[in-house]
Amino acid sequence: MNVMKSTFRVLFYLRKNEVNKSGNSSIMVRITVNGEQVQFSSKLQIKPERMERHSVGMLKQ
Repeated sequence: MNVMKSTFRVLFYLRKNEVNKSGNSSIMVRITVNGEQVQFSSKLQIKPERMERHSVGMLKQ
């Protein structure tokens, strides 16, 4: 029996080089399936200091 293994990963990251007048950065999304990547804007924005650097998806209160 052949079992086909698939990989799936979702990454959220900030576009820190583009900060708007309010000091917010866009939250970007990168989805990888079997090594093929697609990335796009989530259409959400956040202040960069509220996003934890090493805790994926965790926000500071």
